[in-house]
Amino acid sequence: MSIQVKDTDTKYTYDAKYPANKTARLAEYFAKHTNIKLPVSQATDRIVILRGGEKFKLTATEGVLSIQFDKTDNQHQAYGEIKKLTEGISDILKEN
Repeated sequence: MSIQVKDTDTKYTYDAKYPANKTARLAEYFAKHTNIKLPVSQATDRIVILRGGEKFKLTATEGVLSIQFDKTDNQHQAYGEIKKLTEGISDILKEN
């Protein structure tokens, strides 16, 4: 398993590679916190806009997740929400 976070003045990028058997749990967490159901059986590559206006690019397939958040396209509060979301994802992936 590997989790990489890159946080610059303009972008926040979260990349995770994890055991495929954690995909369902991750999808459940993601759906609960975003109201968006991840299709775990197929590759996903799309722009996501949450209710609060947070906008990010999501790329996912079994065992791989990438979130790319452009700080210049979002409000500062949105950055905090995305960071909180990815911290929760990390917690899920680190569970035994």
